[in-house]
Amino acid sequence: MEKLLIIPDQHTHFSKLERIISKYHKTHKFIFMGDEYDQFGDTPELNASMAKFMKDTMNEFPDWVYLYGNHTVIYHPQYSCMCSGWYITV
Repeated sequence: MEKLLIIPDQHTHFSKLERIISKYHKTHKFIFMGDEYDQFGDTPELNASMAKFMKDTMNEFPDWVYLYGNHTVIYHPQYSCMCSGWYITV
């Protein structure tokens, strides 16, 4: 039976994610529930690091699942919505 590790609300805490992944990536399939961004005190550099982290893990582990959360979907160019005080229009 496959073991799943479900991780919600990452909010740019990719250093914690790296520790979790290094411990469980050989024995578990990961499902990320979105909300990679919009942590209080975010910087453009921190968000860029999170985006790189997600891209790297998607390439390294293509069978993992990445879902949109309410803090993620606002950055998708197809949508126009508001969350956490940010408003994006395309």
